[in-house]
Amino acid sequence: MNETEERSIESTIDSSIEQTTDIPVIILAGGAGTRLKSVVKDVPKPLADVDGEPFLKYLVMNLYRQGVRHFVLSLHHGADQFESFIGQNEWPSDLKFETVTEPKPLGTGGALRYAVEALNLSGPFYVCNGDTILPKAFATMLETSLEQKDCSMAIVSVEDASRYGRVEFDGEHRVTGFVEKQEGIGRALINAGIYRLESEDLRSFADEVFSTERDLFPQLVAEGRLRAAPVESEFIDIGIPEDYYKFCEIVKTKRWPDVVL
Repeated sequence: MNETEERSIESTIDSSIEQTTDIPVIILAGGAGTRLKSVVKDVPKPLADVDGEPFLKYLVMNLYRQGVRHFVLSLHHGADQFESFIGQNEWPSDLKFETVTEPKPLGTGGALRYAVEALNLSGPFYVCNGDTILPKAFATMLETSLEQKDCSMAIVSVEDASRYGRVEFDGEHRVTGFVEKQEGIGRALINAGIYRLESEDLRSFADEVFSTERDLFPQLVAEGRLRAAPVESEFIDIGIPEDYYKFCEIVKTKRWPDVVL
């Protein structure tokens, strides 16, 4: 990419960003995406086509506009396709990509620990899911998490929390527990899939294969070290065909200006 192309890309970026961070954001993109296979058959879920562009490009550029500069893709299924995605697209000159490919499925927690160790990360890092986008959440998460030393989890209100369960927390926003996904929950605050975690918490975990949700978070809750960070943002997870098509329509109609490329 030449200098003219870089300037062209960067001129489209919102100049009103209040702060940026070089703390890495690990995007979990290694899953098989089985629930979406009926409509997205040839590529991993984060690379699903949305109006001619991969979903992941909308996610990366939205996070970039919110201040993220260092992206780590945690990969397994279709890792070579993600490498092609990085190489075949044009990016702002100050946007950095790294990739880590787990040798076998390690669970969300195991994948994060593998990335931490492979890249020799220390201190805090952020995490988000490669199939979920909250156009206005990360900037709030960044501002909130810089004010505290605990790990933190973005939470967002959704009309129907049946697919996600509910996050419970006290008056100081310490997470106290999780209500499992079930029918009839209605509107609730859910785990939005954006986290600030500490490298040492991943390194010290005993198991090789483990889940952030089922294993790491309960440990942090028991220690009183996981905070809820409420964010006000639209939210969508393209993990099922209905919501994938919904996001395609959102992009096509430019209903969410913050995700327009």
